[in-house]
Amino acid sequence: MERGLNNMAAHSIITDKPAQVERAVRKKPSKIRAAPQAIGKGQGLEQPLVPPSLTSEDPINRPEEALGQPLGLLQDEEWERKVEGLRLVRALAEHHSEVVLPELHYVCKAVIAEVKNLRSIVSRDAITTMAHLFTHLQHNMDSEVEGAAHTLLHKAGETSLFIRQGVELALSTMVHHCSPGRVLRGLLDGGLRHRNRVTRAATALSLVRLLQVVGVSRVLTGRKNCRPRGIRASQSTSWECPAPKQALQSL
Repeated sequence: MERGLNNMAAHSIITDKPAQVERAVRKKPSKIRAAPQAIGKGQGLEQPLVPPSLTSEDPINRPEEALGQPLGLLQDEEWERKVEGLRLVRALAEHHSEVVLPELHYVCKAVIAEVKNLRSIVSRDAITTMAHLFTHLQHNMDSEVEGAAHTLLHKAGETSLFIRQGVELALSTMVHHCSPGRVLRGLLDGGLRHRNRVTRAATALSLVRLLQVVGVSRVLTGRKNCRPRGIRASQSTSWECPAPKQALQSL
C-alpha cells in the first residue's frame, strides 16, 4: 500500500509540471508597439530612429559660378555627363547651399526628371542626389516634398532591388529632415492608393518612420485634415504593413 501511495504522489508531481508550463505560456503578453524594421529586434516605436548616413562629396572651387554647369550636364544625352552633373549638385547642396537655394525649384525639377531615367545607374544616382538635397537643405525642401514623394514612391514599385534600396534611403532622409505635415501629405497623396502593392508597402513603411521620428500625436494634430487622413491611411495600409495601424491605435 505504501508503494501505491508513493506512485500516486510521483504521478501527481509529474502531471502538475505541464499545468505550470501551460499557465506560464498563457500569461498575457505585454503590449509592444514595434515598427516593421524593428520586429524581432526588440525595438519599440518610442526608440529614436537614426538618420541614414550619406557619402560626403568634395567642395567645389568657385561655387558661385558652378551651378550652371550641373544643370547643363543634366540636359546632355550622355549618361556619364548626367552622372557628373548629379555629383556636382550633391557637392553644392552639401558645401555651398547658398548657391543652390535661389534656384532650388529648377534644381529639383532637373534631378527628379533624372529619377525617371530609364538607365538604372542614372536613376539611382538621381535618387541618391534627392537624399542629399533632403539631408543638407532640410526644411528648405518642404515645397518640393510632394512632387519628390510622388516620383520616388512610383520608383519604389520597380523590380530592381538597386532602385528600391535607393528609394528607401531617399524617403528616409525626407522623413527625417522635412516638415512632418508636408511629408505626411506627400506620402498620402503619392502612394496611399497606388495600384502597385510594393509602392503601397513603401508608403506604409515611410509612415511608420515618420511616427518614429516626430511622434504619433504631432503627426496627426499638425493640421486639421491630417488626423482623419492618417487614420484612413492606417486602415488601408494595415495589411501591407501593420505597424502604422498599431501606432495610431495607441493614441
